[in-house]
Amino acid sequence: MLDQINIIAVLVAAVSTFVVGGIWYGPLFSKQWQAAVGLSDEQIQSANMGKTFAGAFIAQVMVAITLAVLLQNVSGVLNGAILGAMVALGIAVAHLLTNYLFEQRTRSLLLINAGYMVISTAISGAIIAGWPF
Repeated sequence: MLDQINIIAVLVAAVSTFVVGGIWYGPLFSKQWQAAVGLSDEQIQSANMGKTFAGAFIAQVMVAITLAVLLQNVSGVLNGAILGAMVALGIAVAHLLTNYLFEQRTRSLLLINAGYMVISTAISGAIIAGWPF
């Protein structure tokens, strides 16, 4: 199963999540996200960004590998995007919603984070399923 994974497609998919995240959590929703999580500019600037980005990249490679396993019998950009979005909505966003309800987090934070998950996972699915082998 794992021996049939296209590692190049997995790595490109993982990198694509950083591109989407840079736009999503940058010009689109940076201020709303920052307010929703309660972080000051100083807290954000003092973070160890090397550690943050390294950990995030490892996590996104894990997501892409999981998608690659799920998409082994799926071909085509559209089919990959649909399955990627369904996985994000049906698993990741459902877990997020449960956590956010118990943690009493805001709806805006849920929508920002869930939107990123669905879009980035759909794009990753499209890349993996549409990659020429």
